[in-house]
Amino acid sequence: MKLCADDYGLNSEVSEGILNLLQKNKINSVSCLTTTKNWQEQAKDLKAFLNKVEIGLHLSLTHPKPIYFPSSSLKQFIKKAYLGHLKKEDLVKEIKAQIKAFSLQLGTRPNYIDGHEFCHHFPIIRSALRDVAKDFHFKKKNIYIRVFNPGKVPFFKNPIFYTFNHLASLPSKKLIKLLKSENLSFNERLLGFHPYCLEPKKYFNYYFQMKPTKKDIFFCHPGLLSQDSSDKLRFYRFKIYKFMMSEEFDKITSYYKLTV
Repeated sequence: MKLCADDYGLNSEVSEGILNLLQKNKINSVSCLTTTKNWQEQAKDLKAFLNKVEIGLHLSLTHPKPIYFPSSSLKQFIKKAYLGHLKKEDLVKEIKAQIKAFSLQLGTRPNYIDGHEFCHHFPIIRSALRDVAKDFHFKKKNIYIRVFNPGKVPFFKNPIFYTFNHLASLPSKKLIKLLKSENLSFNERLLGFHPYCLEPKKYFNYYFQMKPTKKDIFFCHPGLLSQDSSDKLRFYRFKIYKFMMSEEFDKITSYYKLTV
């Protein structure tokens, strides 16, 4: 199982928490935001883990602010995408700039690319990402696109989780179809989506019961406690971090015979 911590580079507390988890071998995948003021400095600490864990680019087209593309809320962004008010050429430029920012600091290409807040699943953006993937020869370079693909989430175990996954997977189906038509690589199941108010133990248990395999990805959002008020998940990130650093977390992974 690839256990991935998202949002590395968001702020120093999130990055430090993820580094601690890497050092304890609690995770084996990291998704990086390259548009923040922290990225250049915090990328240096991540270099020690190159070729040891999977490191990907976490495209940001809403918040944190993109490099060139106009910033907006997720709600506004989705509205513009479905109304056709986004320019594909601007999105292509932005995606390429964020790939360059990743490679410039880490000295290598990302293992995969995905979107912060699932932004890459929406109309126009997915087409722009397809064009960039072809230009950069993702297939030849073994770069895959991380898509939201929860598989068959059991309704009877938790209808809330089922509903969240079902709604989030609708736009991803079109992205998957597009990638298949271009023979571009993407992951199998992506697990971990949930309402960001639950106790970490509950949602880890829920998805671990689905018996993730080596081909599956489980994403989460850990981090140390931050004073960054723009990060709405800052308190929740710390809860996840504390749980993942605990012996209880180790017992759960051992019980389900999961290796990271």
